[in-house]
Amino acid sequence: MTSSVILLSLSLVAATAKAPVAPSLDKTTMAEITAGSFEMGWPADSNVGPYGDGWYVDQQPARTITLSTFMLDQKEVSVSDFALFLSHAGGDMYFNSRQPIERVRDGYLAVSKQGDEPIRYVSWDAARNYCQWAGKRLPTEAEWEYLV
Repeated sequence: MTSSVILLSLSLVAATAKAPVAPSLDKTTMAEITAGSFEMGWPADSNVGPYGDGWYVDQQPARTITLSTFMLDQKEVSVSDFALFLSHAGGDMYFNSRQPIERVRDGYLAVSKQGDEPIRYVSWDAARNYCQWAGKRLPTEAEWEYLV
């Protein structure tokens, strides 16, 4: 069984055509990341990190992490997609005035010519709730490290 992870864009209906529910999950816009194992953390016998300080102490000891296959979006969440979320689920709670999104009478819309750009100025809570609304989830720290 695979789980869905969000990092990158969904295909959603245009914000001008206000949908009453979240978009249906489109796995064709996602990549399947194959199960595997890797070493996560820092060796316990190391006194100094690669930058000459002890930043790594909370990452000891290194351990083998095994992950199941999971799904990851291939594109970042767009401004238009996030505006749609704000219009139908997030509202003012997750709106940030620095986002290229504007309030309109019936919700939120991407600022002109910025709809396809990646969304920015999103809190962790907003990202998590966007993912839940879209039928996905954020990647775990281990999944993210496995990818890099």
